[in-house]
Amino acid sequence: MRPAQELVVQNRARPFSSRTTGAARSSRPPLRLPSGRASRCALCSPNAAIAGRRNPTGAAADKPPQAKAEGGAQGALCPARPPLPPHRRRSAVVAVRGRSCRGTRCAGGSPRAPGPGPAPGNGTGRCGAGRGSWRRSCAARACCPRCAGLRSAGRADTNPLLRTFRASGSAGLPAAAAGLAGRVRTRGACPGRGVSGAGRGGARGRSRRCCGRCLRPARPVSPPPGPASRAVDILVAMAATRNVMRAVRVFEFGGPEVLKLQSDVVIPDAKGNQVLIKVHACGVNPVETYIRSGSYARKPALPYTPGTDVAGVIEGVGEHVTAFKKGDRVFTTGTVSGGYAEYTLAAADRVFPLSDKLDFRQGAAIGIPYCTAYRALFQKGRAKAGESVLVHGASGGVGIAACQIARACGLKVLGTAGTEEGMNLILRNGAHQAFNHREANYIDKIKECTGMEGVDIIIEMLSNVNLAADLQLLARAGRVMVVGCRGPVEINPRDTMSKESSIIGVSLFLATEEERQECAAALLDGIAAGWLKPSVDSEYPLERVVKAHEDIINSSGARGKMVLLP
Repeated sequence: MRPAQELVVQNRARPFSSRTTGAARSSRPPLRLPSGRASRCALCSPNAAIAGRRNPTGAAADKPPQAKAEGGAQGALCPARPPLPPHRRRSAVVAVRGRSCRGTRCAGGSPRAPGPGPAPGNGTGRCGAGRGSWRRSCAARACCPRCAGLRSAGRADTNPLLRTFRASGSAGLPAAAAGLAGRVRTRGACPGRGVSGAGRGGARGRSRRCCGRCLRPARPVSPPPGPASRAVDILVAMAATRNVMRAVRVFEFGGPEVLKLQSDVVIPDAKGNQVLIKVHACGVNPVETYIRSGSYARKPALPYTPGTDVAGVIEGVGEHVTAFKKGDRVFTTGTVSGGYAEYTLAAADRVFPLSDKLDFRQGAAIGIPYCTAYRALFQKGRAKAGESVLVHGASGGVGIAACQIARACGLKVLGTAGTEEGMNLILRNGAHQAFNHREANYIDKIKECTGMEGVDIIIEMLSNVNLAADLQLLARAGRVMVVGCRGPVEINPRDTMSKESSIIGVSLFLATEEERQECAAALLDGIAAGWLKPSVDSEYPLERVVKAHEDIINSSGARGKMVLLP
């Protein structure tokens, strides 16, 4: 379908007087249009030409209907009166498609317009499209939706708002709704028949001049309550909920203040092997603060949405996804579009079913913490049953995960925390012994607990502070697994030589696909066995994401996982 054109006519004069003599009317000079045709009225003339007749001045209708309508639209109206001052001029807008909607009579049963489909109406407002809402003549009101000449192949579209929505897609819905909501009824829509009783059997503009109603100043009024206004309300509400979402966006690297919550982010579509998830909870991890600040080795392209660990419900699946369906409860170990949002895309191989034993907040605490703990203990640390492990900073998300996994796999678990509450938390989650790392002599207490032999593995969350002390606590051939670091550190390499100890960095992003699948299988087994139970501490709404990033770095003591609730 060709795009609708707009015929904009400026009211320039007051209406004709019924007592004006024929001589006076005929003495007025005809108006010269840009197309070269003379006409008494820029509205009547095109209609007469469209109807296959000659215009009031006798000029032949030798141009296509569309060209005639356009030519007439560029001219002025009848010079029946001197032009009004600018402050009294109004406009009347009539949508046309190739031919004026006033070139034929209403769809109620008069001559049809050439071409397929029912007659689009002649602008009298009596075609019944509004079912009572637009039934007065367009000499008093603007054309009804059907009379605007909006036709589709083989039929008239009775709902121009829905037609626009289907043609432009979901992105055009707000504009389409606003367009109909802003429609005004005006007395400036001339039927072009030369009489005030247009559409009621009056003579056409060829035999009688313009009635002058079209020259009256328009009086915009709001559309009456009815089907059209209800459709606007419904579709505007759909526009607010169907196509856009709230999401946190980062446009530049920097402090927490660069996290910007936006409410007009387009909801992505699941394609191929992707799934679309409605996010119920999203985990906040320290590594996300490093990435946001730009200090991490792995930097995403700007702008981006942070977040990898989400839990929610499948909203849609790509054409190649068979393992999931809409409505499934799931959690992820990675996302495509970012988790700090109301909806997120994820690859199907990073999505796993969420057991009914866990809620969404716990599901959002699984991804990075448990995969990192498993990788540090077994894939890099080569832990074995019977060995001892010290989790240095065990009250956070990764620390609690390490305690649970190590205890379930038969290791002796020691943990540290900065508060009494944190120490009790790690004891409830698998630690055999807990220490307060804020005490000055806690290193000596750990040595006493291990019988001066040291520990086999240390899971270190803050190596820039604790690495030198960790080397003193290791047993022979012990391993320090560096999971977290916030700055440089100075150590004595001789401390590694004396015990042939190792310092190994851990990066979950470098795991191979086989290692990821191994980790996921172990975690699903833990959920089924009941020992994998994430502990959730602080909850933040999406609006407080800046506060969440500040607290995860500066809090005095962690007590579990931190999550966002969209």
